[in-house]
Amino acid sequence: MKKFVQATIEAKKKVSVIISAEVSRLSEKENALRTIKMNNTLQFWNIPYEQVNGCYKGFTEQAFLCVLEPDDGDIFKSLCGLASLFDQESILVKTERGVYVVHLGMKRLPERIGDDLIPVDEDTAHENGPFVQTQRGYWIVR
Repeated sequence: MKKFVQATIEAKKKVSVIISAEVSRLSEKENALRTIKMNNTLQFWNIPYEQVNGCYKGFTEQAFLCVLEPDDGDIFKSLCGLASLFDQESILVKTERGVYVVHLGMKRLPERIGDDLIPVDEDTAHENGPFVQTQRGYWIVR
C-alpha cells in the first residue's frame, strides 16, 4: 500500500482526485455512513484509490485519493457527479500542470491553487489549511 501512495503522489502523468463524502454539519456517525457508501461506490466502479485523512475549511475528514490516467475523462466526470451526490462543494485535482479546486454545481472554471502537493510535518499541515494525510505523512498544496 505504501508503494501505491508514493506512486500516486509522485507520478507526473497521473491525475489524482481527492474526494470526500463528509459534510461538516452532519454528525460523526452520519459522516461515517456516507464514507462507507462512497467507499463501496469506488470499489464497485473499480477506481484505484487510497483512503486518506483530509482537512477542508478547518474540518478534518475521511477522504479518498483516486488515481486516473490523463485520458479518463468519463471517470473524472463520474467522480464529480459522485461528489455532487454527496453534497460536496468541490474536489481537489492534481495534474502535471498543478493543483486545482474544481467547484461543483457552479459555472466556474477550476481554480489553480498551487504547483504541487508537497510533504510537510503535522504542525505545518495544520497551520496551512487544506491538507491530506497519507501513510507517508502530511501533504499541502504549494
